[in-house]
Amino acid sequence: MNEQILNSSIKAYGDNQQITIELPARLNFETVGTIWKESIAVLTQHKPQTLTLLASSVIDCDGSGIALLSKLESTQETNSGAYHIDGLQKHFRELLNITQTHKPQAREPAQLEKKALPIRVGHKTLKAESKLRQNITFFGEFFYQLARAFKTPKNVRWKDTFNFIEVIGPGAIPITALLGFLFGLILAFQAVIPLQTFGAEIYVIRLVGISLVRELAPLLASIIIISRTASAFAAELGTMKVNRELDALNTMGIESMRFLVLPRVIAVMAIMPGLTVFLALFSFIGAYIVSLSLGFGFHIFMNELYQSFDYIPIITSMVKAIVFGLLVAITGCYHGLNTDYGSTAVGQSTTKAVVAGIVVLTITDGVFSILIYILGV
Repeated sequence: MNEQILNSSIKAYGDNQQITIELPARLNFETVGTIWKESIAVLTQHKPQTLTLLASSVIDCDGSGIALLSKLESTQETNSGAYHIDGLQKHFRELLNITQTHKPQAREPAQLEKKALPIRVGHKTLKAESKLRQNITFFGEFFYQLARAFKTPKNVRWKDTFNFIEVIGPGAIPITALLGFLFGLILAFQAVIPLQTFGAEIYVIRLVGISLVRELAPLLASIIIISRTASAFAAELGTMKVNRELDALNTMGIESMRFLVLPRVIAVMAIMPGLTVFLALFSFIGAYIVSLSLGFGFHIFMNELYQSFDYIPIITSMVKAIVFGLLVAITGCYHGLNTDYGSTAVGQSTTKAVVAGIVVLTITDGVFSILIYILGV
């Protein structure tokens, strides 16, 4: 039989099986302190299997009240009990949902491995389904914001976009020049070895030109951006997530996708073609040094390079660079925004961003190669 649990600020009744708490009209910073102590004391003492909160009377609820509701839920989860809240007004429910969406994810219980196979399979399936839904939501929102940017460019934060271009572009030039020069040098030297067998050293220039313009220049430039920029995006946004700055933006009604992600992605897409051209030019300089050692002058080098490709590979390379920039930037932002909470979370997100960026880049490059082969360009 239910027994009434006497408290001065809340009405609570029930037993160890089920407890119902009637919340007062006001859950704000003036009242929550007392209600917090009394409700937690009830749960600590009785540890009910089911907790029901009657919130139909609540007409005033601020952040401290939402924190109380979240605390009661987490306490029930700790006690392995069920939790229900009835009658909470819609706008209070939305605030509560935000805290539930952004709260730290619980670790998988160690006892899961001891469960039966169907239980483990079900747990993994639900986790995969939740991850898939999260991915669809993120990318759907991003491409919606990107479409809005093309339709109404004034919605884009252009000042932030140009700031990112200024930071990302010039900062990547030294490493791009160095790697491009060394890669052109190495590629030419490696090509000389087999071609000398047939007395066809002259074709080293064409080989370098074709491989760089068609394939390697956009790919290498994207890898540089993954290492420098995508990892930085993941670390920046991950730190904002851990410090609750993203929650503050959501509370103020600011769209993090438009405010944080879109300027970064547009900036990377804008600098990738130029960075690709810059890398190719320095690669040609490295290849030219090798051609000089083989006795081929500047005019021969430029003539062979000119004949190695036409405008179609150049256009293909620019399209690749833009698409690679889009994928690399959005991968870094995605892992940053989905950072977990904890001392190592930011580092883990940065590592995931780099690994995932390289995987996505490789798959996309393979798709491009197949399409180019099918189209015969």
